[in-house]
Parts: sequence; structure tokens; C-alpha cells
Amino acid sequence: MRRYSHFFSTIHDEAAPIGAIGRGSHYSVLRAVVWQPKLAFHDFVIVWDEDHDTRIIWIAEQLLAQGLLTPVLALGERKGAVTVLTSHQASPKYVQQVQAITEGVPSDSFPADVTFFPQSVGGIIQGEDARATAYLSGIFALWQIGTKPPEFSEEEYRAAPASGAVGTNLLSQLAAKAAPPKR
Repeated sequence: MRRYSHFFSTIHDEAAPIGAIGRGSHYSVLRAVVWQPKLAFHDFVIVWDEDHDTRIIWIAEQLLAQGLLTPVLALGERKGAVTVLTSHQASPKYVQQVQAITEGVPSDSFPADVTFFPQSVGGIIQGEDARATAYLSGIFALWQIGTKPPEFSEEEYRAAPASGAVGTNLLSQLAAKAAPPKR
């Protein structure tokens, strides 16, 4: 799976259009670690069009760095404009901050449309709004998009066996569990 950024984990990635929605629409689900006010995961969607313009990742990174990512459900670039779909109505200050980021992309400048979903889908997908809303709603439900408590790994980080052997790792722990009992 493609890694778009050191700041995000790629949870799902469609490298090319699937189906017939919009103009070559496809998507990726990315995960960031955020502190809002506690440690949490924030999963969001990048909606790609036929050109799969990765400059949108720089915008997502800037939103993260400036503490503006958590309301974002989806980001997309289409026809030289960026659409940011949010989970609640954005304040004028938030919209202004997002616009400052999108207008400052190195090598280009994009106008931004910050839109409350599901009230509107903005210009994120070309075509009929009802189909775009259904498509996005399905993605958001399937991947549980938004901010959620972190999932801490447990098995991998349990204490070493009582023997305290140096270098004991997960593989040796699993091997010990799978070994037949000694007679």
C-alpha cells in the first residue's frame, strides 16, 4: 500500500478509479495521531479524481501541523480547487485558516471550499450531488471516518516470559505458546 506521508498511515488506497462515479473518482483513507484534547486517531478520506494529484497531501499535512485536521472528513482537489468536507459547520476563522493553507501550496495556489457534510458535497466529486453524498456516506460509514480513541496493541508489548531471557521477542513468545508440552 502506498505511503503518501510520514505523518499519516494509509489504511486503504485505491490507486485508480473504481466504478463510475464522478470523473475518475477514487479514494484513500489516511490516519493521523492527534491530541484533541487527549491522544486519539483521526481517520479521513482523500478523494482523488483522474489525475491523482498528490499535492493534496501537503495540504493535509499543514492542516495537521496547525491543529486544523480533526473536523475534516474528506479532502479533494478537482479542477484546480480544493474541497474540505467537515463534520460540523466551520467558523469563518477556520475557513480563513484553511484558505491560507490552500493558497500557499508550493508551486501552486488553490481556492478552497470548506463545506459541512452532509449538507453539501461542494465540488469534491463531479456530477449529481445525491450520488456523491451516497458514495461519501458509504465510505464514511465503512471506515468509521472521524476522531476515535487510540487502539493500543497488547500482545506485542506484554512483558517477557519469566525466564527474563535477553532478546525475547514476540516471535519467540508465540513459538513458546505453540510448542507441545514437555513430558
